[in-house]
Amino acid sequence: VAGTSANLRATIPNSSATQVDTYENEEGIICHTYTSTGVHLVKLSGVNAPTSQLFSDTKLILPLPLTSSSTATDTYSASATFQGITSGVNGDVSISVEGYGTVTTPFATFNNVLLVKTVDTYNTTANGNLNGANQVTSYAFYKAGMHQPVATMFKSGPDNNPTYSSNFLSSYSLGLEDVNNVVFAI
Repeated sequence: VAGTSANLRATIPNSSATQVDTYENEEGIICHTYTSTGVHLVKLSGVNAPTSQLFSDTKLILPLPLTSSSTATDTYSASATFQGITSGVNGDVSISVEGYGTVTTPFATFNNVLLVKTVDTYNTTANGNLNGANQVTSYAFYKAGMHQPVATMFKSGPDNNPTYSSNFLSSYSLGLEDVNNVVFAI
């Protein structure tokens, strides 16, 4: 996996920095998500789960700088072939700042945070067959100077049977390795 990760990171164009998040999915496969940061945005550039999948049209995660009236929309697409199956994703994302204020988590109270709503509507395919439409709505609370949201809530699935999840920042150490010191609780 390490060789694949290094190769994928090296092929991300127009990126001034790339963050790699590593996690284990439901099937026990180690996955990597690659987030590129440019001057005015943060975009999802690729996924390695278990095969490398670069986005031919990257997915906007966050427009920068954020203000109390920030809004943005974007389209994205990606495809990959693994074990003879070609899969793809095409979607639209809409991002808006919904509010400003204070959020309290079990870890701490954070003042002066922006509440950012993201609605991600996408279709997935396998060997050209449409698997169906999906939508994920998230609310993330961002504090200036912190590289991760201090709390996030997610809603996915159909309206008649949605799935909810959330996480919050449970510790934070500022420094050159701050991404390695962030711990989330679910």
